[in-house]
Amino acid sequence: MRLLVVNVFYAPQMIGGATRVVADNIRDFHATGKFEEIAVFCSLQGGPVAHMMRSFPTPQGPVYAVAAQLRADSDFLVSDPEMKKRFESVLDYFQPDVIHFHCIQRLTSDVVLAAKERQIPYFITMHDGWWVSDRQFLVDETGEIGMYDYRNRNHAYSIFGRNAANRQDALKPALDGAAGLLAVSDSFRDLIRDRAGLEDIVSVPNGSEPIKKLKKLASTNVTIGYLAGIAHYKGYHAMRAAITLGNFDRLKLIIVDHSLRENETEHEVWGATEVERIGFVPQDQVANLYKRLNAVIVPSIWPESFGLVAREALSTGSWLLASNRGAAAEDVIEGENGHVFDPGTPGDISRVLDIVNSSPETYMASPKATKIRKPVEQARELIKLYEKALSSKVVETVA
Repeated sequence: MRLLVVNVFYAPQMIGGATRVVADNIRDFHATGKFEEIAVFCSLQGGPVAHMMRSFPTPQGPVYAVAAQLRADSDFLVSDPEMKKRFESVLDYFQPDVIHFHCIQRLTSDVVLAAKERQIPYFITMHDGWWVSDRQFLVDETGEIGMYDYRNRNHAYSIFGRNAANRQDALKPALDGAAGLLAVSDSFRDLIRDRAGLEDIVSVPNGSEPIKKLKKLASTNVTIGYLAGIAHYKGYHAMRAAITLGNFDRLKLIIVDHSLRENETEHEVWGATEVERIGFVPQDQVANLYKRLNAVIVPSIWPESFGLVAREALSTGSWLLASNRGAAAEDVIEGENGHVFDPGTPGDISRVLDIVNSSPETYMASPKATKIRKPVEQARELIKLYEKALSSKVVETVA
């Protein structure tokens, strides 16, 4: 097979969890020997001129990067004819047998329509709300979910207005032409199927690449990591309020704050809890970060489509304190490797933090090991889907 993978970012621009998932997939695809060549089409972060194109070789295959339009709504733009032309030039040159679209913010659904027009089998993986909402992470400031319903365009109109209904109409042809619509967890599949009406979507759960497990550093308090970004949909503000109003004197919180530079550190106190903010952590230093953490908290108020940080935490011997929204808590065994809470229930985050604060010795020791799905398992399932789609295309051609 000749496979073209499409994602908003790709190495060396390793931005976002989906980009890491895509990189893991491509690595594992190569190991199977089933692919003649694999290429990537992505956006060019920081490109000074819209639609300028750069191609460069990598050990895994060629990468074609195009600068997106410089506009405020570029992440949710549906159509960009110039981007489509750049993508078509890649199709002309690379001649893929199958295409896999992941996150296509900035690239627009026009690139998907280009594949449809050429009758190239393609798959769409939904990592977030781009295809089904005006909100990438589905929820508003109160945590209320807002999604399109492809069975009824008036639903989008009633929630978001006329532009949302028009956006839904524009996206539908690309979805209808897919050889498969995929979700990265069972819970996200069920949400999209039930709320957005995309009944043919199937679950091909992400895997999580094990991070090197290092011996935990000794600490006088239980060190909890919050690694998800300073955003309301990630539950940051609810977590901060719970800690500030509590009396968690046996806890320490480490926050990865991307507004800080690498190696920059700031110190605060929330209530009775010491808080340390640190800047960006390069991927090759992530194991050293987890070495400092006894637990990781994932307080999301949006229904997490997967929860990469949650899986990493468990694989590195950290306890997991996770919201019950979405897939982040799927691997939690209550009381054995973590605790689950409802961020919408007043006091429930505090309840879990109090459990940890009241028994620090328990949480300074690593919990029972948890089996986490590996990326290679996902790669095998995807290859079967590609092969089935190509087989169906051959049958149609012969017929």
